[in-house]
Amino acid sequence: MGVFNATKIFSPVSYPMELPLLYRNAHLWLQVLLNHFCLGGCRLVNHDGCISELKSFVNTLQVACAGLKMHHAWAIFASTEDYLSIFPHMTQLWQVILTLPASTTSCERGFSTQNLIKSYGRCALNITTLDALMRIAMAKIPMESLDFGDIWERWMSVKVRRFQE
Repeated sequence: MGVFNATKIFSPVSYPMELPLLYRNAHLWLQVLLNHFCLGGCRLVNHDGCISELKSFVNTLQVACAGLKMHHAWAIFASTEDYLSIFPHMTQLWQVILTLPASTTSCERGFSTQNLIKSYGRCALNITTLDALMRIAMAKIPMESLDFGDIWERWMSVKVRRFQE
């Protein structure tokens, strides 16, 4: 079972109706997540704390967020201070899961943008300039919203340009 499949522990819509099966699945899902995030001394979450909170966490999530997907369940769960204080370790694991990218498309998009900007003719770009150009390209700001007069004035005021002399 993969890590993304194990995130069903935070998605009550994936919970089976039978409690023994729910507890067994929740335990398996948690083991997969803990094995992934607690290996090699890198402790993003408290292993023992998550284990001790598991059964009551699943019961609470099943009742409070029945039938909801993970992000909708998080909205309810995170807005209730009691839940956050009662289940601090499972909450921390949930926050880690919510920050994981679901795919590598944004990273790939960044490399594609970099390859478009840093062409053969501009292979000697300074890293600061490349970073600025990539931020502009990735922001996808419509050309109509730019004030080119302001951009020109700012560019001219940064330093003395050869054609100003």
